Amino acid sequence: MNNHNMKYVNGIIGTDYEQLLSAGVISDSSPSKDLSNEVFKVENPRLEIKLEPDNLVMKYVEYGTKTCDAYPEYHYTAALSLISICTNRNLRLKLAQDDLYPNIWAMNLGKTTISRKSAAIGKFNRFAEELFPLAALPQGYSPEGL
Repeated sequence: MNNHNMKYVNGIIGTDYEQLLSAGVISDSSPSKDLSNEVFKVENPRLEIKLEPDNLVMKYVEYGTKTCDAYPEYHYTAALSLISICTNRNLRLKLAQDDLYPNIWAMNLGKTTISRKSAAIGKFNRFAEELFPLAALPQGYSPEGL
């Protein structure tokens, strides 16, 4: 790694010239469009939830963060998934082309052990099984199933 080429980028990753140019990471006066030797360090932005504090999502995020040291974003995706489970296709938005149902699929990505994905998912599973015992939650996937 060439530390002298390191760029600090907030939320942008990759070596796509147009993407980096539009994000202001590089300028038009850059010597070459070949960025394959450049090294970019990414600082991911934190999720800002701007909801009123007295709704299901915020209550679950508060509960999750008080009882588990996983990233708050995992509790946020769990709360959205709980909404999807409890509506059970009974809520829909009628559009001209088709009905839209609030089916939510979430995937939590994070570093092993540090992010505490399993702890957050375990908490969500116990919560969902208690509230919705008839809703079967998937326990695993095969590459063919995806």
